[in-house]
Amino acid sequence: NEWNHNPRFDALNGETATEGMQAFQTQALKWMQSIEAQGDAVDLDAFLQSYDNLNKRLEEFNELFGTLPATGAFPSLDAASQTIESINDRIKAERDLNSSVYQALLKIKNSARYTEGDRPFQYFIDTHLARHERNGVNLSAEKKSRLNTLAGQIRDLEVQYGQKNKEAEKAWFFHIHDEREIAGLPPAIVEVMKKNAQAKN
Repeated sequence: NEWNHNPRFDALNGETATEGMQAFQTQALKWMQSIEAQGDAVDLDAFLQSYDNLNKRLEEFNELFGTLPATGAFPSLDAASQTIESINDRIKAERDLNSSVYQALLKIKNSARYTEGDRPFQYFIDTHLARHERNGVNLSAEKKSRLNTLAGQIRDLEVQYGQKNKEAEKAWFFHIHDEREIAGLPPAIVEVMKKNAQAKN
């Protein structure tokens, strides 16, 4: 599908992952603009497939970057995770406030496709419509603009908080006065602790 042309998020490289997410954002926004341009002529079959794939890619992102950076095993990803998460949040905000996307979902809801569909399909449509409404799709243009501004400020604060939190974690240390305090630890671990302590001095 159209979302598969970007670098994979599982490249385990902060720079590549950030570039991939930025390309994904550009592609997602272009798709939303195309839905707006089509208006009432939108192909609901093509729309539904693209919309479903878009959400799957966002879920894929959440699953991957919700776990890997926390391990500390991939420093480049860890350093980029806040920026990548901010881009992900922007895509979701644009999706949820897009009136054309919402109207296309409403058309599906009011069509035979919905009434004749199975319960999981109906649940999918109902859930996504409710999410758009809950996140302000029916607000006036002025209020949407204000909501976007506030959401952007919140995202920026979250990024700053995350960065400061990481800096604080790296700066934290526990001073051991006597090796008896860590008696029982494997010698290899003790050696690593010594090297880390020397590096901080």
